[in-house]
Amino acid sequence: MSKSLVIPPRPDLLIKLQQLMQSSDPDFNSLVKLIKQDVALYSILLSVVNSPVYRRSNTISSVEQAITLIGIDKVFTLIQGIILRSSLESCELLENFWESATEVAQVCSMIAEQFIIIDSGMAYSIGMLHAVGIPLMMQNFPEYRAFHQQHNGLNAQKLCSLERDQFATDHYHQGYELTKYWNMDEHVSLSLRYQPITQAVIKDPKHLPVEVPTLLALLKIAKAISAQYCRYWNNDSNVEQDFMQSLKRPLEFLHISYDDFYDLREQVAQRTMQAS
Repeated sequence: MSKSLVIPPRPDLLIKLQQLMQSSDPDFNSLVKLIKQDVALYSILLSVVNSPVYRRSNTISSVEQAITLIGIDKVFTLIQGIILRSSLESCELLENFWESATEVAQVCSMIAEQFIIIDSGMAYSIGMLHAVGIPLMMQNFPEYRAFHQQHNGLNAQKLCSLERDQFATDHYHQGYELTKYWNMDEHVSLSLRYQPITQAVIKDPKHLPVEVPTLLALLKIAKAISAQYCRYWNNDSNVEQDFMQSLKRPLEFLHISYDDFYDLREQVAQRTMQAS
């Protein structure tokens, strides 16, 4: 059984937003009013919807415009991730932690939209929150920062095993617990938990909802693109072959061809470099 950690309380703003969204027809003006109460939240939301990878043809300059163009449900999904990030930013994280998570989230959303795989807001959430258990571990275990720096780069299954040996829990499970406690999307929460056995879940989802292997496959591909877009031109053929082999099952599950994957990788590289 995994050790229980101290989880930050769900912010009042998120509770109010979730209550509003429980309606079958959420009130547009009430949602706008709630979002505008938090200037930082408002600014980050506009930054996200206008980001290079997630961008639309026209610049979105207001929350009203964001809701009109991408929909209430998608805006709400984005806001949940932003609020969670804000609640954990007091933790002294590894350099570029949130920037990396945001990039993965944007690539997840881009792939979901381009191939009509799953709701792009949900896709953004799994990318943004895939490592959210790490700051929670750091808040509860002073020695976790050094541990993670030492073992960063291990595959998820090995890292999960080491974390459980040393801390009696792992950051994947804690990400699941946090998002479940905050009443966030059930499919995203389950996907966070099953990351260490992504390939097994994709091969045989068993009793899991289809959204879970879909999100896990999507995350695997997005993380691979995010990790490699700046340097893949220089990879030798053996490294590239091993890399593509690890993506074989996720790509097949989502019906994305190798050619489509290479095109995706090129698009992300071009958009990101244009923004830099």
